[in-house]
Amino acid sequence: MKLLIGFFCLFSLFYDLSKFDGEVLMVVILNRHGARTPLHKFPETDIFFPEYEKGVLTYNGWRQQILLGKYIKSKYLVNKQKIRGEPYISVDNPSKQFLIISSPLLRTVESAMAYSLGLFPDHSYNMIDSGQVQTDSFNEVPPIKIPSNNFLLQDLSSFNILISDKRRDILFHGKKCKIHIDKAEDKDDAELINEAEKGIVFRYLQNKFPESMRGISLDDLSNTQIKYFNSAIVCVNFNFEDDLFKMSKDVQDAFSKFIVNYYYLKKLKNSNVTRIMSSQFFDEIVKMFDFKLEKDINKKLYFFDNTQVNYDDLKLIVFSGHDSNILASLKNLIREDFLVSLLKNTQDSVDFLIPKFSSSIEFHLVKRANRLFVRVIYDGVNISDRIQFGKNNEIEYDNFKNLLISKIYPGYENCDYKPANLDED
Repeated sequence: MKLLIGFFCLFSLFYDLSKFDGEVLMVVILNRHGARTPLHKFPETDIFFPEYEKGVLTYNGWRQQILLGKYIKSKYLVNKQKIRGEPYISVDNPSKQFLIISSPLLRTVESAMAYSLGLFPDHSYNMIDSGQVQTDSFNEVPPIKIPSNNFLLQDLSSFNILISDKRRDILFHGKKCKIHIDKAEDKDDAELINEAEKGIVFRYLQNKFPESMRGISLDDLSNTQIKYFNSAIVCVNFNFEDDLFKMSKDVQDAFSKFIVNYYYLKKLKNSNVTRIMSSQFFDEIVKMFDFKLEKDINKKLYFFDNTQVNYDDLKLIVFSGHDSNILASLKNLIREDFLVSLLKNTQDSVDFLIPKFSSSIEFHLVKRANRLFVRVIYDGVNISDRIQFGKNNEIEYDNFKNLLISKIYPGYENCDYKPANLDED
């Protein structure tokens, strides 16, 4: 199918470690979940997903994540490092070298499961819920029992999928600090596209969504409604071989401009908001890299959401999350001049700034000639030079660490969280 061919071609172009000298000490990867069903019900799109609930991983979403896992397997488990001449991560003992941490929403947990099928098809996994919080929401994961000593299982044949605490999932999905985000959110009447472009979108929606658009005038059409329609269209087109909701170039340009402006001029406009959205993820990267560089074996004990991880040789950590995580990370890390130049070109903005289903951003900790560097790889492209302090496709480790620390919002872990908005991402 077109979807799978395009996806496979995308990752076949991925960054090749063999192009650079140096020993890769650790890789932290953040994936967006695979293709899902629409989050909002429209009669015109519901007919394509008759057996699915809203916001859940589809068959193609599973396939995407399996292919992504297979790609990572070929990249890190099969290819040899130039210096050591050995596989990057031991397939024989993944429980000590590999960990998946997932958002508590079902589509990300299922993505983590599918990813693991591609990466370690011959190994089982332990599903561990660090929060153990009951929920009635249809697309969150039911509580899973863990050992009473709160230790991750150390079965040599199994690896672990750790589900983030549902009570404080700021690492992944929309549980925000009320005091800052409520003040920063703009009203829905912000002008994201001009009147002519809005008219183009309106006429397209009238044609493709006649029942859903009944009674909605051009003046009534809100930014929120346009976003919901766009999201549903993307889900349908991404899950089927043919573009069932085809767009002319002017329609596509109008939607593209809208969605880029929605995220980068409205949702992520306030710097405090973007810092809060990515603070815990950045904090985790710093802790994990420090954990890997710690020379005192007795201190090599890592905690995540009060769950103790006693790994001596942890090398590959994968976070299964959402587009909002990648969006906030990019907004915080890339140089302002590069962002400004991108926003001047709608198509370039969409191609780079809007994460697709199963998009991935990687952070490589590399040692070369007794110096430490970080390389940032986004959907197969080394973007280190576009990151602040980046040069020659890498960033000095101390500069990268200080950059992350500077973006971590003080006291983010003590924020007053409100319930996650399940109607996003």
